Amino acid sequence: MSRFFKLISIMLVGYSSFGCSGQSQQALATTPTLNLESPISVILKSSDINTSNLLKVDDGLEISDRSGCLPKDCAISVWKILQQESLAPSSTSSLQLVISLRSFQTPEDANSSAVKGMENGGRPGYRLLETPVNILPEQSWAYAHAGWFVVVTTTYGNMEIALSLGHGSGGIGIDESEKAAILLENLAKMQIDKLILAGNK
Repeated sequence: MSRFFKLISIMLVGYSSFGCSGQSQQALATTPTLNLESPISVILKSSDINTSNLLKVDDGLEISDRSGCLPKDCAISVWKILQQESLAPSSTSSLQLVISLRSFQTPEDANSSAVKGMENGGRPGYRLLETPVNILPEQSWAYAHAGWFVVVTTTYGNMEIALSLGHGSGGIGIDESEKAAILLENLAKMQIDKLILAGNK
């Protein structure tokens, strides 16, 4: 397991609860609570990503049996990026995409966990990035870390959705961070759409 994946998987499932604003709580009052058998059933698949024309990935690796990420409430998938030139043209190491879904008892709990991650934006080497609120919920956020990786986190109902793109040896670079964030934001919208379909069945 690569150093990048170890770091990202710890970050994506390791956030504790954190208070959120009254405005965000009011917005969440109208979002559904999904009663899924497991997040594994609704996490994006390789075929979903490859047919979207956003990114080309391999068959992927699904991990949901580690401490803090049990199949009943959490799923993590990891893919190798097959066409990475547009994101990291000077990189010789492989980029990875990681998507994490985590279910909570309530939408408020999911939002609190996502908001907690915003604290990373103020740490040395980290930089908060703009997220387009027109395609993602208001409580979404994105940050880059010193050219190593870019992370986007959002929520839908009682589900926290986290996506990351990067590799352990650095090389994405500041110039490509915004492009990577936009890509992840579009993938996050795809994941939300899949959750909406599951909730309507």
